[in-house]
Amino acid sequence: MLQYPEEKHYVEVAVDVPTGRLGTFSYSVPKDLKLKPGQLVKVPFGSRRLQGLVCSLESTPAVPQTRDVISIIDTQPYLSPVHLNLANWISSNYLSSIFQAISPMLPPGVRTGHNLRVELNPEITGLKDDYINERQQKLLSYISRNIPITVMQLRKSFGESIGSHIKTLERKGYVVLKPVRESPSVRELKIKHLKLTPLGTSFDNKDYYLLKNASKQLQLIKALNNGLDGIKLTEARQKYGDSAINGLKKKNYVEILSVVVSRDPLAGISFPKDNKTELTEAQDIAAKQINNAIDSRTYCSFLLQGVTGSGKTEVYINAIDKCISTGRRAIVLVPEIALTHQIINRLAARFPNKVAVLHSGLSPGERYDQWWKMYRGEYPIVVGSRSAIFSPQFKLGLIVIDEEHEWTYKQVDPEPRYHTRDVAIKLAKLTNATLVMGSASPDINTRYRAESGTHNLLLLPDRIAGVADGLILHKNLAEVEIVDIKEELRQGNDQFLSRRLLKCLAECLESGNKALLFMNRRGTASNLRCDNCGLGVKCSRCDIYMTYHETYKYKNKQIREVLICHHCNNRRNVPGICLTCKQGKLNRHGIGTKGIAASVKVLFPEIKVIIWDGDTSRKATDVQSIMNDFETPGPAVLIGTQIVAKGLHFPEITLVGVISADIGLSIPDFRASERTFQLICQVAGRAGRGILPGRVIIQTYQPDNYAIACAANQDFESFYNTEIKYRNELKIPPFSQMVKLNYSHSNISFAEKEALRVADFLRYHRDIRGVSNLRIMGPTPSYPFKLRGKYRWDVSIAGIQPVDFLKDLPLPRGWTIDVDPVGP
Repeated sequence: MLQYPEEKHYVEVAVDVPTGRLGTFSYSVPKDLKLKPGQLVKVPFGSRRLQGLVCSLESTPAVPQTRDVISIIDTQPYLSPVHLNLANWISSNYLSSIFQAISPMLPPGVRTGHNLRVELNPEITGLKDDYINERQQKLLSYISRNIPITVMQLRKSFGESIGSHIKTLERKGYVVLKPVRESPSVRELKIKHLKLTPLGTSFDNKDYYLLKNASKQLQLIKALNNGLDGIKLTEARQKYGDSAINGLKKKNYVEILSVVVSRDPLAGISFPKDNKTELTEAQDIAAKQINNAIDSRTYCSFLLQGVTGSGKTEVYINAIDKCISTGRRAIVLVPEIALTHQIINRLAARFPNKVAVLHSGLSPGERYDQWWKMYRGEYPIVVGSRSAIFSPQFKLGLIVIDEEHEWTYKQVDPEPRYHTRDVAIKLAKLTNATLVMGSASPDINTRYRAESGTHNLLLLPDRIAGVADGLILHKNLAEVEIVDIKEELRQGNDQFLSRRLLKCLAECLESGNKALLFMNRRGTASNLRCDNCGLGVKCSRCDIYMTYHETYKYKNKQIREVLICHHCNNRRNVPGICLTCKQGKLNRHGIGTKGIAASVKVLFPEIKVIIWDGDTSRKATDVQSIMNDFETPGPAVLIGTQIVAKGLHFPEITLVGVISADIGLSIPDFRASERTFQLICQVAGRAGRGILPGRVIIQTYQPDNYAIACAANQDFESFYNTEIKYRNELKIPPFSQMVKLNYSHSNISFAEKEALRVADFLRYHRDIRGVSNLRIMGPTPSYPFKLRGKYRWDVSIAGIQPVDFLKDLPLPRGWTIDVDPVGP
């Protein structure tokens, strides 16, 4: 039996290496290092020196031979034991490596990666072209022309598949790979300040005569004595000059110090006063149950289901107030960055200087400073999008997930492909926190679990409008009408606005109110179609028709008449004739947000028209600008995609028009009806949220479709009962779990053969293991089939615990695993 030295210590380290589903690696600890779980370290890995995170301390290693940890990157443990447990659960549940599960929990900027520099081997004289293939010859020639160059840069130029060719060139001695030493990409901001020394602090009025011949020095020392905590050196130089600064330095009155400056995204913003509101009876019942759970300090979960405008946010605020009063902290999650603005306004006004923000719209420096302030416990409340669930809120007492049904809570790329809601459930269990999930149209799985007793169901049945003297309960939601587009066409109206919607829009704007038109498609027209053969212009890299944009902003320049692929962002000019038949003329087909906006401006030239979609709101500042513009008093029309349906509160909107309710129903996904219902239900809920009543016009080709009919009536119960029956018959979630395997390759034939081979491989292992409760479906072409130059195939596994079935099956390289997928 192998004996280990008693004085030797060992650690299990999650190494930052992209080699599939790996656990931890055993390392020995040198005597001069004192390691703790959660610390980031440097370790040897093959010929490289990589980052890793200490997951546990061990008395014996998992392997006979170990190598020493090289160094500690930071003495502070970045992850708590709770977050280490959470990372292990994510790795196991979503079949990712442990370091991939850990990475979203790390502070911004500390992950330096493992990039390699590619150099020509100086010992090679001349190229032995006969030993390498044509692609490798091109690669070698490219490297020789672009030295210095890294593997990451080569992947961007040649694609991910170039890695194997680089390794071939290294193995045959043509190139040498050397690690790139990378420093953290962001760190604390230090700015040089001019401050008084102790001698300068004692300098007062009676000493002014000492500087009577140096007026600038006197002005500067007076400014520093006027209670200012120093002056930025750049400002002092600009206002008083270098000679004044140097003169005071020689007299030992001032000194130059580097001061850490916080990059606070909320700094300088004045928030309107948010008075505590008296709760309605339904709100009070919900709030009391949630507060009792917070007091119990044991895990408890709630689904807070209320109609749109029922005051769910006020219940959240009441729970947050209760949580922080007990000395614990809260995480509030929203599905889109756009929604953080409105809820931050509410929370920052109610809880001054207690709210942190964490989302991708912040600058790297702002994210860095916010993360470390949370780590130090300076903020009891953090608001953010899905990644905020990993924020270092150590004394956690409450997690709120607003609009819990939104598919944007699912991480798709990169790994781990987690769902925020399930991670939040696990985190709440680990911390004995209370979880509140709110929605007017809950995810079918969540509602089913509430019906089954997994979550507590709380209902808010009435809509609320705030007024000066209190609250008004609107028993009825906005009035909804469905317009059959087929009937409009039969009566000769082929415009995108039905006669009824056009009439209501004119009345709304004439009354000085605001309207929202919803169209879940960007661009001027859906595509261009040939008037001869009927075909359109497809993206050369994707199996998708390109969208027509009459104007498009690219690198701060306005481009006219351009076709854009909304999947890979490929762009091309509009061809003069059809590219297929070479005869016909290309005409606009369908309509998008820009096309609607152009038509509305013609119909109502005096009215402000605002577009809110992915093209106009790429940055957080764009979102705030759009919201401020729309909230300006006076009539206006907001035209937007699905982003406008996600919980926004504009009390001035009295009309909502859904231009085409059918978009999305034809997507090959069993959740298509659910997503359509949720989108229409949510966008309809934007109307009549103030004192004035609202009206909703829904245009559709399928007025009898149950998803559209139920959404029009805001009737979740009828939709749920229909949908849950259908899913039970087909044994799809929530009556089973689903895992989607995807493979893509640039060769269409090879991609299909690999998909068939792996599907057979999975069926073989299912059968020899005698697993009877798993269905293996496919392979089927992905939607879209071709994406970014690669042909894609799916194999789906549904049943009881498909993740356990896959855990010890070695899938070939190139396959991705998506547990609980939310899209086609």
